[in-house]
Order: sequence, then structure tokens, then C-alpha cells
Amino acid sequence: MSKTSTLSTQLSWQVGLVQVAMFMLSTIVTILILWDPAIRQVPRDFAEDVAEAIDRRDGQLQISLDRLPEAFRESEPRGWIAAVDDKGARVRLGVVPAELETLVQAMPRLKDSDIRGDSSELAAASVIVERDGGQLHVMVGGVPERSFISTIIIILRYIGIWIFLPVVLATVVVVSLVLHLRLRGLSRVAAQARAIDLSPHSPLLDARDVPGEIQPMIEAFNQALIRIRDAARVRDRFLSDAAHEIRMPIAVVGTRISTLPPSATRTHLVTDLARLENIAEQLLDLQRMEHHVDERNTVDLVALCREVAGDVAPLVVESGYSFAFDAPPAPVQVAGDPGALRRMVTNLLQNAVVHGGRRGEIQLIVRGDGRVEICDCGPGIPKEERDNIFAPFYRLNSGAKGSGLGLHLAREVAVRHGGAIGISESPTGGACFSVTLPTVSASDAQRGR
Repeated sequence: MSKTSTLSTQLSWQVGLVQVAMFMLSTIVTILILWDPAIRQVPRDFAEDVAEAIDRRDGQLQISLDRLPEAFRESEPRGWIAAVDDKGARVRLGVVPAELETLVQAMPRLKDSDIRGDSSELAAASVIVERDGGQLHVMVGGVPERSFISTIIIILRYIGIWIFLPVVLATVVVVSLVLHLRLRGLSRVAAQARAIDLSPHSPLLDARDVPGEIQPMIEAFNQALIRIRDAARVRDRFLSDAAHEIRMPIAVVGTRISTLPPSATRTHLVTDLARLENIAEQLLDLQRMEHHVDERNTVDLVALCREVAGDVAPLVVESGYSFAFDAPPAPVQVAGDPGALRRMVTNLLQNAVVHGGRRGEIQLIVRGDGRVEICDCGPGIPKEERDNIFAPFYRLNSGAKGSGLGLHLAREVAVRHGGAIGISESPTGGACFSVTLPTVSASDAQRGR
């Protein structure tokens, strides 16, 4: 995906292009106003080229005819040159018009100047050049020339340098800086929007220091966010109340089922009741996850998984599976919320019970490097579905029982503990879920207590 340019950059370019277009249009209009086909003049750069052919030799000024510009040589006999240096030495070439004789005599007191006329003989240009440590005043006239081109050169020389360049500089630097500072509020609002969540303590977007055209949109966004938070608060309250309300009936039904004699019906009732109890706990877990409610302590994975295995083993066996638990003899320490980790392992085991095909063995394995594996002998999970099944409320088989929350909650717990969860194929062909958690050393565990 290509990177989108910022609003300040776009506006800077657009303003710059408009200014350049306006400058070009102004230049054309100025040329049309100043250009008069009847007026003749000699460009100063042409006079400077003529000055290059004048040298001082033995205290006298001399003009080298072969070094004169070709345009001047072609203008003879109308073209003329008059030069004087700061020591009073003078030289002339051609006939100076009587109307300009006074100006020629006053050349040492003149600056660079343009003399325009309605004929080529009266058009002249006077320039001052540095020569041999002194100044050389040169006046050139009588050279036919196109006034239109001269007008363009003059405008570009004076207007282009002193007006156009400052405009470009202002566009590139000043306008960009002003736009960046003016739109800084938008950058702040964008950063706030990226950090927004449904937490009631998360601040709304700040509409200060943003353009007035955008403030109504920010206010509308804040109002929508408030409505979403209110709806989420009502949903959370409902889920929490519903989960707590069904706990008591579940406990009563469980007590009554325990008094029944062993039978296939009793096994099915125990399995269904465990699933109902698991759904209630998952609703509470979902609320805890969204509100970041957890408690961090040093936890022994071996002891925790052994407790979970003892609680879940009767359900596993009554559901038609054999059950195996394997763990190293030494503790495996991790930092985390023991309640959340216990529910994560329980969810993965109950997922194996529901989708393991009611055959074979379910294994709970704890590794010394912080891995916890739950494997079954069921049909397994296709590779193309292994990312999808962690989405909330997603079920691989729409006809299967379950809420679709267990695997999502298990991954959330693993991620919140700095770990990860993956799926592979078990040696028996079923699914094998592997949770990897960062371990802590014995010294760190001791300090963390």
C-alpha cells in the first residue's frame, strides 16, 4: 500500500503551484504592458561582452576588433563604443550620436544604466566592469536589437530574482511550517483516536487547536463513542449478571446429579452441566479480559496444570476418553495471573473433550521451557482454519456445541502473559494446542514473591 502524503504537504504543493502559476501570469501581463515595438534598447549583458574586448596597454585603452561580439561587427557602421577607465584613459569606436555626447562625457559619474530610444542609433547601455584592479566604464549603442526579448530579460532579471525566489522560499519553508503548526492539532487527535478503547476512563478526542470545519466531525465521533461505551456497559452488566445468576442453579443441579447412580444418562448430564458451567465462566472471562482485570504473581505451571488435570479428569473419562498428564519433576515458574492461566488450560482441555471425537486419549503435557500442550485423537483442524478458530464466537463446525469463546479467551490469556499459542497435528492425527509462556528464573521468582 502506497504511503499517503500528509494534508500539510498536499496544501504546501498546491499553494506553491498556485503561486508559480500566478507569477508566470503576472510576468506575461507585465511584459505585455511594458513591451512597445517602437522602443529599442541594448541589453547590458551585450555591453559586458563588448567590454571584454577592451584592454589597457601602455596606459592606453585599446579595442580588439576580432574579440567583439559578432552581432556588433554586423551592425557597423551604426554601432558605436565609448570607454573610459578610472585613470581618465578613453577610447572610442564608431560615431557617437550628438544627442548622447553629454552622457558619454559624464560616464565616470554614471552607474549601470539603460538608454532607450525610438531608433537603434539612440539606444545604448552603460556598464561598469572591473579591469586590472580598477574600473572600466563602457557605453555601447547603435546595435539593432529586439525590444521584446530585452523586456523579458529585464523582467526576469529584476522581478524573477527579487520576487520569484522569495515566493518559492516562502512556499517551501514558511508555508510548510505554518501549515504544519496549524494542523498539529489534527496529528494529536489522530494519536488520541489510535489509543481509544471502550474503557470508561479512556479520554475522548480533544477538539481544541483543530480547524473549525473538523470540530463538528470530532464532536460527532465523541458522541458516537459515548453511545458505544454505554451499550458496552449495558452488555457487560448483563453478561456479568447472567453468569452469576446461573451459577447457583448449576451448583444445585450438580449436587442432584451426583446422587444419581452411574449410567449413560448420568454421564451425559455431567458433560452437559460442565459445558454449561464452562460457558458461564467464559462470559465472566470475556468481561475480565475487556477490563484488564488480572493479578500477576509467580506461578508454578506444573502445580497449576496438575490441579486443573485433577478437576477435569473425571469429565474427560466420563466423556469416553483416557487421560494422561506428564510434567517435569522440577517446578516451571512463570509470571502471571494464576486464575487466568488456570482458565486457559481448562478451556483448552474442554475444547479437546468437545471436539476430540470421544475416542482415544487426551494428553496434558508441561515442558520445562514453559510450554503447555493439549493433544487429542480427534479429526484435527485444517491448516487453512487454524487462524480463524481463535476469533471470538467462531466455530469450525456450525453444528458443534460450544460458545466459540474458549479458544479466543485462551489466546488472549497467552498474549497478555507475553506468550503465544499455536496449533499442530498430534502424533495420533488429532489437534495439538501448544501454549508458550516466558519463564522466570528461581532468583526472579524469589524476588517476585
